[in-house]
Amino acid sequence: MNAGPRHRFTVSGKVVSNCNFGFLYGMQAEKFVIYAKMNYGINLTIRQSQEFRHLYFKEYAGLEKWHKETMAEGLHYRLSRTPLGRLRYMDPKAYNEYLNHPVQGAGADGLKMALREVYFRLKQFEGRAKIVHHVHDEIILEVDDEPDLLKAAAEAECSAMCDAMKRTMSRVSVEAEPGVGASWADK
Repeated sequence: MNAGPRHRFTVSGKVVSNCNFGFLYGMQAEKFVIYAKMNYGINLTIRQSQEFRHLYFKEYAGLEKWHKETMAEGLHYRLSRTPLGRLRYMDPKAYNEYLNHPVQGAGADGLKMALREVYFRLKQFEGRAKIVHHVHDEIILEVDDEPDLLKAAAEAECSAMCDAMKRTMSRVSVEAEPGVGASWADK
């Protein structure tokens, strides 16, 4: 078990990089045993899982500090808040939710602002580029098949998404990558 040069955890030679999502949201060692088995077919002992968690927080000490502060505030007030201040009242036993809500909520708050910003920036294209759907952190556009228009719409969308997300994530870099294809599957 090691964290490797790119800080991707491996067990028996299999990369288990998504453990960061579980630990980020407060997954405890017992649930990580199940997660590793269900998602990667890897059998871990509780002790190995605890070691993973220890290595993870050793690598991401700031995240461990955030966990402790967020949980202390959450349990004291029985609520969780997004970076923009949206509140969610919680059951004291909902450990993962105290940590999940600020992260997922920041993404949701940012996406809502991004949808608005993209909509207004696309008005310059007079209906030749429009939002047709969104899924999680993606905004799907339908754009007339003109190379210059595709490029301009992608740039407008990316800059709008980054500008909106920076309002929720002021201390981390924000990037957006456009994908172009004849269908969503082609991107």
